[in-house]
Amino acid sequence: MAITFHPDGSITGAKIHQTGMVLQVQQTYKTDTFNDSLTYNDETGDITGLTASITPSDASNKILIMFDVMTGNSASSRIGIKLYKAGSVLTGSLGDADGSNSRVTAYCSTMTYDRSWGISGKYLDTAGGTSAITYSLRLRIGNSASNTVYVNRQATLYNSAGSMLAGSSLILMEIAA
Repeated sequence: MAITFHPDGSITGAKIHQTGMVLQVQQTYKTDTFNDSLTYNDETGDITGLTASITPSDASNKILIMFDVMTGNSASSRIGIKLYKAGSVLTGSLGDADGSNSRVTAYCSTMTYDRSWGISGKYLDTAGGTSAITYSLRLRIGNSASNTVYVNRQATLYNSAGSMLAGSSLILMEIAA
């Protein structure tokens, strides 16, 4: 294979990265809030502002997905996060199937007074192509009552320094195969 050096500084015909090298990083950082009313075993659509896209340079490369999401809930419950790739649940990122239990990527239990928790997760995916891939996050609840789930805020805001508003992030890293 011939290596060509172009006047614009680009190089073609050469593989210039090593396995495990980080090739690119994309981040979405959400500072505003999100909420949705859910009922038992229900799930939101994509969390507005917590989607990120990456265009892999090689189909065999890996995409490391990392997220930190501040959640709140209007009732004591469990909140789960499911990871989606191009609009479909990324099933490899879910816990094992066991009876009727919900399968999610990460979860927390909001059984305290403030009903707010941070949920973090990581998953290493295979790119599978060289077209842009969009990853997104959705919330799921696990209690029998209808309630409202929140992102970047606690369930009740008191308009005081004691109330907290936070940010959430979704980071994608392309790793050379």
